[in-house]
Amino acid sequence: MPGTMRCDFHLHTTMSDGRATPENLVFRACARDLDLIAVTDHDTTAGVEAAQAEGEELGVKVIPGVELSAQAEGAQIHLICLGFDPRNQALEALLARIRRSRVRASRETLDALAQAGYGAAMPEAEKSRSLCRPHLADALIRAGHARTRPDAFNKFLASDTYRSPYELPTAEEAIATVHAAGGVAIYAHPRHDEIDVLAPWLKERGLDGIEVFRASFPSSARSLYCEETARRLDLMVAGGSDWHGLGSLGQLALERDLVAPLVERVA
Repeated sequence: MPGTMRCDFHLHTTMSDGRATPENLVFRACARDLDLIAVTDHDTTAGVEAAQAEGEELGVKVIPGVELSAQAEGAQIHLICLGFDPRNQALEALLARIRRSRVRASRETLDALAQAGYGAAMPEAEKSRSLCRPHLADALIRAGHARTRPDAFNKFLASDTYRSPYELPTAEEAIATVHAAGGVAIYAHPRHDEIDVLAPWLKERGLDGIEVFRASFPSSARSLYCEETARRLDLMVAGGSDWHGLGSLGQLALERDLVAPLVERVA
């Protein structure tokens, strides 16, 4: 694989809270000269097979991925998991458990909002996705209670006033399950006030890497600190755009040399 290979390991589709179908995502990746991508929808691998089929047609390699929600030391974290067998029964069972919790939490949140006078309904089409809080924001917009997703989050979803929490697996269980399925687990978009505590804690429980390069903080002090932390803990560096369908896909395209150990593990 040449050093000029362009990669993105954090992309979402309509199977969770993205705006592009898996096929359209791959088409856009091809148009932006991306060579290696991962579909990482929230707690579902439902878009992987279609994306891989489209990738074979267009010459874009698509590796299985998922953004897996977990609990770590009382905090909710996300793990970008890559290169696993998407048909692994134990992993699929874990993801199904999380999705059921998402459905329950979404229903309870909508009930709490309705009782406060902010009734909103979730369309049937949304229920086939891995439900995420942006879907609740969209429901509030359609009902006229908010103008935009940020407005909905600021008014209703950023605090625990109406929002019901998910029931999530521990990070230990999540990482062990991903490893058993042949994949790697990356600490996604680490918070600046948590990374010093959680990165070493997760490393002790099998963490493979840290998401260092992201469109939201390219070439910043934050990315440099994340990279320094990964190097200090002997963890792989990873990255991706966290693209949901807005903006130009490919703005954060990683050269293979930046993430060579990760590419060698999962591609």
